[in-house]
Amino acid sequence: MARKKKETNRVDEMLDELLADCQTPEDILGESGLLKQLSKR
Repeated sequence: MARKKKETNRVDEMLDELLADCQTPEDILGESGLLKQLSKR
């Protein structure tokens, strides 16, 4: 099965963009962190 490179690159770019603002683990995993915000969607 061929791997979809373009789709993976787009996902990687989106994750990099989201994580760019995160300076500490708390920014990602904290009470109002990125993971919590994404889980609400």
